Amino acid sequence: MRMLQKSLKQADKNAKGRDLQMVEQQESMEKGLEVIDEVEKQAEELGYIIIKKSNKNHSIFTQNISDNIEIIVRENYLTMNELGFLMSIQPLIEYQINAIMNKKTNSFMTVSELAQYLNRDRTGVSRTISSLLEKGILFEFVNVQEIKKFNRNVSSRTLFVNPELFYSGDRNKIDGTLATLVSEYDPLEKNGIKLVWKVWKKQDHSFGRLYSRKTYLEFKRNKSTP
Repeated sequence: MRMLQKSLKQADKNAKGRDLQMVEQQESMEKGLEVIDEVEKQAEELGYIIIKKSNKNHSIFTQNISDNIEIIVRENYLTMNELGFLMSIQPLIEYQINAIMNKKTNSFMTVSELAQYLNRDRTGVSRTISSLLEKGILFEFVNVQEIKKFNRNVSSRTLFVNPELFYSGDRNKIDGTLATLVSEYDPLEKNGIKLVWKVWKKQDHSFGRLYSRKTYLEFKRNKSTP
């Protein structure tokens, strides 16, 4: 009986110790998130953004949004060179954030690095990227302060692929910042390219997702209605 009582007391002591440890870990996590929130606010004031990278899936895959690509091809919106470029960089599209990244160094790829990866001339690659940016197939996040100071982007360009055509990850959990950028600045729509699937982020949601064109147009109407 004494041994049983002793075992029960020890078990109770261990349980209380685990509970205390869990509380301490929770408090530590909450403090860490507060620090991250503060850093993110400071970064935004300086014209930068912080993107959380997901490491849930290490396999390299990219989904082709076939219905949309068919429209792009049928409308002759892209040259064969541009289509070839997009197909060639698919292994570089980072999971969930859709950025063009060097998987070995875990860093955003510069134009020079892309040219070296593709074994192509840098000038030609730069020209292709500029064209795809104008057409809304690629997007880039720039340092606002650099633009104001130098009238151009001085540091390396951070390039992202339009998730309406190619997406690496869950199409129902598209990075919120990228989804907002694509839906607010939309050269495809302005140029009369009416895609079947459009990206949209609801105001109270952290992520965007692909919706049918009908639903997308309803969202746009509701947003513009006073």
